[in-house]
Amino acid sequence: MDSFFCIEDAPDEVYSFNRDHPDRKFFRDYVEKIWKTYSKYIETAKDRKFFLKESSIDFQARIWEMYLGYTLIKKGFILGKQASSGPDIKLTTKKEDRAIWIEATTSKKGVGKDAVPELRTDGTVQTVPEDKIILRLTQSISEKFEKYEQYISDNVVGPNDPYIIAINRSQTDFVDGASPLMLNAVFGIGHIVLNMKTGKKTWSPKPEIQKSSGKSVPLGYFLDKKYEGISAIIYETHNVLTLSLLSPGSNFIVVHNPLAKNPIPQEFFGDWRNYSLKL
Repeated sequence: MDSFFCIEDAPDEVYSFNRDHPDRKFFRDYVEKIWKTYSKYIETAKDRKFFLKESSIDFQARIWEMYLGYTLIKKGFILGKQASSGPDIKLTTKKEDRAIWIEATTSKKGVGKDAVPELRTDGTVQTVPEDKIILRLTQSISEKFEKYEQYISDNVVGPNDPYIIAINRSQTDFVDGASPLMLNAVFGIGHIVLNMKTGKKTWSPKPEIQKSSGKSVPLGYFLDKKYEGISAIIYETHNVLTLSLLSPGSNFIVVHNPLAKNPIPQEFFGDWRNYSLKL
C-alpha cells in the first residue's frame, strides 16, 4: 500500500509543509495511521491512487474526510466500500435495502468582499465575522445538496437512504460563539434574546444574510421542504491539522433536519452533541 504522503510535486503548500517539515512528524505518523485504516474501505487501487492525488491538491478536505471515516470506524460503524462515483462514506445498516451516506466537505474562506478575513495573531482585537462565516456554511450546504440531487438522479443514493453532510469549517479560522453557527444557517436564527421581564431566552429570527453586493442569501435550510433529502449535518470547527491532538469525534456536533424524509435517530451517533428543532 502506498504511503499517504507519496506525491512529490504537490500543488497544495499545506500538504508539502506537513510532508516535509521535521516538526510535523507526529502529525505525519498520525495521518499514516488513519490512512492505513481508512484506505481499506476505498474500493479499488485506482480509487486509492485518485484519493492520494486529490489529497495533494486539496489537503485539508481529504484529511477531514479520512478523519471522519476513521472516527466512525472507531465508534464501531461498518463502512461500505467507497467508489469515486458516489458519496464519500457509506454506512451499512441492518436494513439491507438502504445505506446511510455521508458527504464530507470543508468550508473555505471565499474570495472578494464577502470572504472571511484572516485571523490576526499580533494581538489585534477582531470581531468574529459571523455573517461571512455563515455564508461559507450555506455555500457548502448548497454545493453538497446539488450533489445529492445528482446522486439521486444517477440512482447512486436510493430515495429511502439517509444523506448526511459533514462540514469542517476550520479554514475559516474564528471560533463559534455561545452556540454553533451552523444553527444560524439551517434554522434561520440570529442571537439569543433575553426578555428582561420574564427572564425567558429566545432566538431572534434571521431569515437571510445580505452580501456586500446587496443580494440576499436565504437561511433556514431545515425549514424548507426543498432540502428534506438532507437528514442531518455533522459539524466540526477544529482545525484538521490539530485533530490528532483530540479524541476522535470529541468535538462533533450533529444537527438534525426536522423535515427530513429519511431522518436518523438522535442517538444514532452515540455521545456526539445533538441539536434539533421541534416544529
